[in-house]
Amino acid sequence: MRKLLVCALVVLSGLSLAQYPRNGVRLLSHVDLDQFPGSPTSGAAIYGYTSPSGREYATMGVRNGTAIVEVTNPSVPIIRAHIPGPSSLWHENVVLGDFCYSVTEGGGGIQIIDLRNIDLGVATLVATYAGNGLDNVHTIQADPTTNRLFVNGSNRGFVVLDATNPTALVEIGRWTTKYVHDCVIRNYTSGPYAGKQIGFFFCGVSGLYIVDISNPGTMVDRGSLNYYPQAQVNFYCHSGALTPDGRYLMLNDELDEYRSLTSSCTTLVVDVANLDAPTVAQRFTSGINTIDHNSHLRNGFLYLSAYKAGMRVYNAANPLALSEVGFFDSYPASTNSNSFDGNWGVYAGFASGNVVISDINSGLFVLDASEAIGGGAPLTGLVSAYGTVVGTIADLRYADDRRLQITRTGRYDFTVLAETSKSTRNLVDLSVKGKGTGRFDVLLKNKTTGQFDLVGALGLTQLERTVNFPNLAAANYITSSGQIEVRLRSQGNPAASAVVLDLDMVRATFHN
Repeated sequence: MRKLLVCALVVLSGLSLAQYPRNGVRLLSHVDLDQFPGSPTSGAAIYGYTSPSGREYATMGVRNGTAIVEVTNPSVPIIRAHIPGPSSLWHENVVLGDFCYSVTEGGGGIQIIDLRNIDLGVATLVATYAGNGLDNVHTIQADPTTNRLFVNGSNRGFVVLDATNPTALVEIGRWTTKYVHDCVIRNYTSGPYAGKQIGFFFCGVSGLYIVDISNPGTMVDRGSLNYYPQAQVNFYCHSGALTPDGRYLMLNDELDEYRSLTSSCTTLVVDVANLDAPTVAQRFTSGINTIDHNSHLRNGFLYLSAYKAGMRVYNAANPLALSEVGFFDSYPASTNSNSFDGNWGVYAGFASGNVVISDINSGLFVLDASEAIGGGAPLTGLVSAYGTVVGTIADLRYADDRRLQITRTGRYDFTVLAETSKSTRNLVDLSVKGKGTGRFDVLLKNKTTGQFDLVGALGLTQLERTVNFPNLAAANYITSSGQIEVRLRSQGNPAASAVVLDLDMVRATFHN
């Protein structure tokens, strides 16, 4: 068992937000490599873990092992644990249940890390699996439905492990037809493949292979695809993400940009409706001169690690019409180019909506991508001049079951602050959702006059309602730093004991 001195990091002192080019993505914090134990010289893959208490953690590979960083408060990340490992550029991990499984090309098999006491700052290296001579491993994936781990690029090929006992893994099958760099696993519950567990294997210079792994002891090859037949071995089928309906696989090739097989950073959209005959349905070229590496698909958005271009966010609601909606460039020291530095991996699976990315050169970044995916400018503060506020600014971010209440002491008057990182700021749509009694004014602070301009009024009832104020001139209200101030002010002077406002959401959305 290892206990680590908890390190809470003041991470943004001396850092200018303008240092990182961005669009629709807000930097919440940054942990540089030299702040990790042992000052590792490079960062690698990243995953996430949420403890039973709801606290959120990034599990990040670094050159000297695996670091576990609490990001529950995204502005103040805390290094909770570090598990040493062989010195290697490649350190990958996956979380299954309450255990983190860490692998590396540096050898030593699979480290099994117990996270059940991580809220106390304790992570335990409980075992190392090296069954049947398993040594070096490139990547690892997991399936919680079947309690299986999938080992890719190992000295034993593609290996399936039963993790029913999380600390005593058992090999139950292997596939050695081709080298498997990474995989995506899907359990089909309906349709012609119901009851099947299918592996989508990213096989480097051999392209894509689709394999029925339902019975790991007798795996059955289905379809395969060479999507650059003219390129011979100049491409590299690296990794990908599968749409929730199982229809499309969004594939990352690591060498097609590097070897000029495509004009810019390209995502290949493969139709896998017929597992025996996959086809390329679309080739999305972003126009960015960089290499794609890994991706994470969540709620209709594809979060792509694009090396020197940082994290790119694509709207993938229609996989055949991808479009970029935001980005955060974690490697601003150089113009985007086809070389292997910058953003390695991204994890977007936290309930909070926060995103963590790992950078080879710069460590861990905690990001808020809500504006990029349509959530409006992040809210950054609340100032109350009159009235008692019950709740926090976080209660106003989304239209959900969380509410912020204003109880009056004669009247209420308070200001909500928001900050945009959108590059397009010509117009702003303002939305307010709430219920209560009486009426209130909605105002925006005019940056030229310093006064608040009346936008409109809202009459409240006990039935919740939303009022929209579209296409306001953003130039009048947004500061050079991207801040906007929304003021909510009661009309009249209702009874002092009344609860006058139950506010659900305040949202400012910037566009052309």
